[in-house]
Amino acid sequence: MKTLLVLFILVTFANAQEQDNSPYSATISLGGLFTTGNTELSQIDTELEVSRVLDGPELTATILASASYGKQSEQIYREKYLTLLNIRYEFTERMYSSIDGRWFSNEFIGISDEYRASAGVGWRILRGGILELSSEAGAGYYHRKNIADDVLETSLGYSALMADLTLSHSWSISETAYILADLNEFDNYYLVSDLEAASSITDNLSFVMGYNLIHFTVPPVPGLKETDTALRLQLRFDL
Repeated sequence: MKTLLVLFILVTFANAQEQDNSPYSATISLGGLFTTGNTELSQIDTELEVSRVLDGPELTATILASASYGKQSEQIYREKYLTLLNIRYEFTERMYSSIDGRWFSNEFIGISDEYRASAGVGWRILRGGILELSSEAGAGYYHRKNIADDVLETSLGYSALMADLTLSHSWSISETAYILADLNEFDNYYLVSDLEAASSITDNLSFVMGYNLIHFTVPPVPGLKETDTALRLQLRFDL
């Protein structure tokens, strides 16, 4: 509910700023599944991203909030929340720095609260044409409490690869993959992959299909599976 409230506030704020022709841009994604009868099931997936130019096109700030919640026959089977703030400064057309702070919760993979703050440097390997390819690496602070109330506080390192492929005027594919490593215990790291395909319906509306994979070498709680996947279908609005 907290994340849904944040989404509502940010949508209202983004719409107001857009009307004033201010340097804001925003997108909202909505998806859901609802059944009645023999099976009572409801699931909603939401995401809102708001970006603002702070000082010329070189310095931008982005706020993202997302929530995924599902219930079947009064039993919760999915509850995932994410909020983040990212500030990016473009040194050149190819090189940038990034500061990132985020909170994440997904008790079904064993994480009650995860906080991380990091700083890194990115490099655009390819830019222009149908394919854009970037890499990023950095380090920071990591705090995690699992569903058994065990706490992990450590320094982290990360490395990421981002790719965007424009197939046509209406179709595009993007992939973000990164590894997050515990610098005090190198056997403890996890991999994340976010694959997304988008098809434009109108100038401001797109259909999105996404596939997310998370793999832990050491799961947050002993006995849980090392790999979790999720498939989502959403409509995305450019505000």
